[in-house]
Amino acid sequence: MVFTSTTQTLTWPGQKPSPEKVNYVAAQTSTYPTTLYVTGNTSANHQTYEFSSKDSMVLDTASLCHYQRQ
Repeated sequence: MVFTSTTQTLTWPGQKPSPEKVNYVAAQTSTYPTTLYVTGNTSANHQTYEFSSKDSMVLDTASLCHYQRQ
């Protein structure tokens, strides 16, 4: 995974990297643990990341779900 301020690029085995424009929604920015939601600008999905510290993250696979942009 590679993150910039406006994109995330996921790389899957045997496939080309797939960059996507995203928005970041942080539950908190200076207190840990915290949750970060990455929502796609062009797709109806999001990823949820749980940060136990500024350097340690776990992908919350149970919360991968589709949403409908209003």
